[in-house]
Amino acid sequence: PLFGVRALATVAVATASFYLVERPVRQGGFLRGWRPWLAAPLAVTATVVALVASTVVPAVALPTPPVTPVNTDPGKSVPGRPPPVQVVIVGDSTALTLAIGLDGSAAAYDVRSRDGGILGCGITSGAEYELKGVDAPMAPQCTGNASSPQWPQVWQGNISRWHPNVVVILAGRWEVSNRTFEGRWTNILDPSYAMYVKQQLFHAVDVAAAGGAHVVLMTAPCYDSGEQPDGQPWPEDSRQRLAIYNDLVRQVAAASADTSVFDFNAMACPGGQYEQDIGSVPVRLADGVHFAFDGGAAFAARIWPVVEKLGRRQMTTTAGTSTAGT
Repeated sequence: PLFGVRALATVAVATASFYLVERPVRQGGFLRGWRPWLAAPLAVTATVVALVASTVVPAVALPTPPVTPVNTDPGKSVPGRPPPVQVVIVGDSTALTLAIGLDGSAAAYDVRSRDGGILGCGITSGAEYELKGVDAPMAPQCTGNASSPQWPQVWQGNISRWHPNVVVILAGRWEVSNRTFEGRWTNILDPSYAMYVKQQLFHAVDVAAAGGAHVVLMTAPCYDSGEQPDGQPWPEDSRQRLAIYNDLVRQVAAASADTSVFDFNAMACPGGQYEQDIGSVPVRLADGVHFAFDGGAAFAARIWPVVEKLGRRQMTTTAGTSTAGT
């Protein structure tokens, strides 16, 4: 709706400008007669309308999906019901945006969800990355520089504070991009860098499981951030690179205790194809990478029951030693 208002306002202003200002000026008649006296106030009025229309976001821009909670305070138990499963979702900004959408439906599945995603930082470190052919510095949490807290320390802090029964890890975007590693540019097609990514996945699982939580490793979803000038996809959208990363996710999950793999790629990209909408629900943002708020809610019915079941099993195994965070 906001885009439609902006488009109409833009067309109206452009049309008025052409007929009342641009064409009369070109024909040399703008300063004669009644036109300048009418054009000036019309131009001011149209500009004000366009400015207001393009800056005021309508209340329906971010709809909230209906939720029927079973616990009005998902951080606490209610009489006759077991306490909610405590969940922390960690990883990069795909994890962060997915968690935002999932959170609105968490209470309906007896889940208390916390968002620990980090913008611009997955589970690997390096000084620079390449995005659409442009070099840029990595987020401070992923540079490997001890002068600022790195992602393992950020994860540890969140896990220690929230005491989750389940930690969900979703990364991969930065791991499939062109990156600097050991002083050179490389990517996951290089076996030595792929081995480093695998080691970091093991490290991520160790950090996530340190408090006794069950770990869920999600496969990374496909991406579609546009085309290069020659019509080819950008390297960071490569299906080959994504397949390598997701294969490493499966290997690490299989080799790690109390760790499950969740094929989120198959869910978010049915049939291996990128989808902006699934059914009638927009699940991805226009950048082709992140998740819309409604998109997270659309996945909730298939994600939360699995997570809740794993959390209950963890709670039974630890005899209820995990407690709700504050």
